[in-house]
Amino acid sequence: MKKQLEVQDKNVESAILSGLNTLNKSREDVDIKIICQGGMFKKAKVILSYEENEAINDNQTSTTEESISEKKVLENVSDTEKIEETDEEKMSEDYIIPDQETKIRKPEKQLIKEDVLEYCSRAKEFLTELCESFKITSDVNTDIVDNTLVINVNTDKPDVLIGYKENVLSALQNLLYSLRKGRERFRLNFDVNNYKKEKVEKLKNLALTSALKCEETNRNVHLDNMNAFDRRIIHTTLQDSTTVTTKSTGVEPNRHVVIMPKN
Repeated sequence: MKKQLEVQDKNVESAILSGLNTLNKSREDVDIKIICQGGMFKKAKVILSYEENEAINDNQTSTTEESISEKKVLENVSDTEKIEETDEEKMSEDYIIPDQETKIRKPEKQLIKEDVLEYCSRAKEFLTELCESFKITSDVNTDIVDNTLVINVNTDKPDVLIGYKENVLSALQNLLYSLRKGRERFRLNFDVNNYKKEKVEKLKNLALTSALKCEETNRNVHLDNMNAFDRRIIHTTLQDSTTVTTKSTGVEPNRHVVIMPKN
């Protein structure tokens, strides 16, 4: 049975995350409709549509003001209290990263191109019209990598689609999720000029270099403040290390990863 949950919060991202936390669902399990983007004097409003298959905890509320997850690139969605690293953060899937995904879900039907052809057509049309409105050239490419639909826009003005602290990139990914219809359920990774792919490689190299320093000095290595997406890359890169371990500490936006010797 199809059900809906209306959520209001300080911005669209906070509202979506609040709703997902209330429903105990991931983005792939719901249809997201943005009713109001919000602003200085009004809250953002979204509607999450989902198939009812499990009960919702009555003591959870859809209008909570707290940041509810370490799952977002946007750093304006911050923690309200200091917390230590949890498995949820280490395995968060706000963005699926090709060839660096932590397998935490049950096996699913293999995604094939025929399943997403109609969606790809809608996504390309949306992104092409968006770029035209900004008067920038664009070439929208789609592919399937590790059972994930990857949409990459090549443009002469990538900063316009990435935005400050990746806020535009994040918002566009959410809009692309909202374009899904009916039972279209698949993982999605949106990128601009392979920005995220290159960023992942840089963070992997940072993790390995810092781990080596930790081994050589036998002392903790504190990295610079990072958002949840960046911290996740550090954690997953070093999660199988036999010599070091990692944790996040601090309060957003001053939350960072600490690499520590295992011995």
